[in-house]
Amino acid sequence: MIDHPFVSIIVPVYNTEKYISCCLDSLLAQTENNIEILTVDDGSSDNSLDILHQYAERHPHIRVFAQKNAGPGAARNTALKHARGKYIMFCDSDDMYKSTMCEEMIHVMENNNDIDFAFCDTEEYKKEIQTSHIRKAGIIDISPDKYPEIAVGIWCFIFRRDVIEKYNIYFPTSFYGEDMAFASKYIFISRSFYALDKKLYILRARDDSLMHSLSIGCANPHIIGNLKALADMYSFLDGCRLTEVCRKSYLKVVERLTIGSFCYMSERDKKKAFVLLQKILLPFVGKLEDFRLLAMVAEGKERHFFRNIRAYNMSGTIKIKFLGLTWFKIKNKDNEQIYYFINIPVFKIKRTDGKRYHYILGIRIS
Repeated sequence: MIDHPFVSIIVPVYNTEKYISCCLDSLLAQTENNIEILTVDDGSSDNSLDILHQYAERHPHIRVFAQKNAGPGAARNTALKHARGKYIMFCDSDDMYKSTMCEEMIHVMENNNDIDFAFCDTEEYKKEIQTSHIRKAGIIDISPDKYPEIAVGIWCFIFRRDVIEKYNIYFPTSFYGEDMAFASKYIFISRSFYALDKKLYILRARDDSLMHSLSIGCANPHIIGNLKALADMYSFLDGCRLTEVCRKSYLKVVERLTIGSFCYMSERDKKKAFVLLQKILLPFVGKLEDFRLLAMVAEGKERHFFRNIRAYNMSGTIKIKFLGLTWFKIKNKDNEQIYYFINIPVFKIKRTDGKRYHYILGIRIS
């Protein structure tokens, strides 16, 4: 057991006996030796816990914890309470690190003292064509009212443990949305980060994983956890007295998670979720002028909300198709709403310093 590790790598484990050895082998093969690996078995019914104990007996870097099944957020919280590293990183038990991941992530943090966190890119396991998720590399500043566009999960991040403990940042114990809630809370109190344009995390896509088990429009009872995660984020902001400072950033996360959640809910769960969302938005009534979809919820316009949300896709873009062609599209970007007709941007609304400007075919009219 290492007394003063540079990094604590947290691995929640649930029924991944087929993959856990590959995961742990990749962590043990790190070029940075000053690490500890905290594994938490979340009530597995297979041989996962036995495999963890076998590894721990041979490798002092590994510590094993076990609990009843409570979800990945609760498992990560258990490990956070025992972590001793200067930095915190996460790895899912069916994924892997490339051998230099810890070393390169530590190097970024140690050589950029002003940044609050960093993240790298992912490589999809055995996929020929890889997608880049890093839109801009290097140091990027964050403002409280502008939530950054980050397209990777917490497995690609490196966090400062002292910041986590100072602000009491933990995961909500829901089965979905817990990772976004944790990252968002940390981002809300951060002022700069570093995007490392290297694919250091290996992501394995599994048909039987929690996310891949979702079916659009079907009964996915745990998906309502996304709404609980949003409530957890608000409680955090309220406790830090940041609800007004981070209002736009928070509402942007709410809008994104709302669009991504409702399509996976049954009609019955949608009704429950609508009520929960109303409660979440109650403190923002009258302050949703830039969030049309959320304003419908706050105003109790249930029919209008459900009619409109069906037209959204995961990116927040509305598309109206006919005969296989997209005839009309509304794209929501940071402080902009662009209207397209046959893929031609004909109208735009831009918001700057609280003012709205209107453009037709690129020409400002007001």
